[in-house]
Amino acid sequence: MACSFLAVLLASVWLPGATGWPPVTVDPVARAAPEAAAAEGSQGEATGRRYTARGLHFEVLFEGPADEFNARRVVDRLERAYDRIGQRLGAYPADRITVVLYTLEQFRDETQLPEWTIAAYDGRIHLPIRGAPQRPEQLDGVLTHELVHAVVASLGGRRVPTWLNEGLATVLERGGADWADAIVARTSPRPRLGDLHDGFLGLDGRQAQIAYATSAHAVGRLMRLRGAPALVNVLQDLARGTAFDAAFERHLAYRYEDFQTSIAR
Repeated sequence: MACSFLAVLLASVWLPGATGWPPVTVDPVARAAPEAAAAEGSQGEATGRRYTARGLHFEVLFEGPADEFNARRVVDRLERAYDRIGQRLGAYPADRITVVLYTLEQFRDETQLPEWTIAAYDGRIHLPIRGAPQRPEQLDGVLTHELVHAVVASLGGRRVPTWLNEGLATVLERGGADWADAIVARTSPRPRLGDLHDGFLGLDGRQAQIAYATSAHAVGRLMRLRGAPALVNVLQDLARGTAFDAAFERHLAYRYEDFQTSIAR
């Protein structure tokens, strides 16, 4: 299981950040009116030793002992994040997203990810709920981060550079941009973005922190310069097979090599 998981892993994260833990379609898909969503709410059902909770856009499964309270808590917070992130990017995941909850030990055994990770996305969100943040704003940050990975996967597929994927996910957490800018301000030299294209899993904790911060700092600058729609357009071009440098220059009006140099300074 561990090997197959890593083979399809798109992104994983959460290292200590601003909150104390580590930080489709372009048009919204057809969605129920808010009152309909409230009426549906979070529903759950027991299936053998497994408990499944369902919301409008998410379902939660357990790989460990069933925990109805945490299942509903995760669904409710993800539904709120779904609206906030969708409105910010103008893009929503096309399909219902599955969230798998684990004990911390199960999460480590199943994923074989570095110790500095606390969640992962590989087409499903994987979260060790026992050992996850208990403060609401911290849990919101983790869930928001992984939800952004789902949106990025829907828009850009598997060709999205890691720095862009992780940078978007970190910036769209509340406080993520400020955390990243503070880390980058005291880091020299900074890694080049070209060295952050292919994943962070081989990094140690300090290197990972700098990689996430540099990625978020870069994405934050692009969002201030060109806005979120330009980044969405880049992701869509990648899904069509466009080379990253060409998509970057076309939609961001910036040579990628020049942008890398400005971030590394």
